[in-house]
Amino acid sequence: MPSIQYEVQGKRCEVTVEPVGDDLWRVKIGQRTLTARVRAGDQGRLDLEIDGRRLRAYSIASGNQRTVALDGDEWVLTKPDLKRRRSQAAGPEEW
Repeated sequence: MPSIQYEVQGKRCEVTVEPVGDDLWRVKIGQRTLTARVRAGDQGRLDLEIDGRRLRAYSIASGNQRTVALDGDEWVLTKPDLKRRRSQAAGPEEW
């Protein structure tokens, strides 16, 4: 399964999501792997069960950003501009 690259607070994070069956998913975030039961609700609501713990998260996408709220915390995930990064890595044109 292909991974998704995000930047969170200036740090790059790789996320891979793989279906296991029905509403069960294997999620790898960096080096951490967990199994989660996910049910999508209305207006960006996600009902989750992770390691037997029931949680409710909210997610909304806007452009290249996704905001996720869970347990009173909020994260803004940004998809990096890979074209811009590749051109910066190549250096200025006069090189």
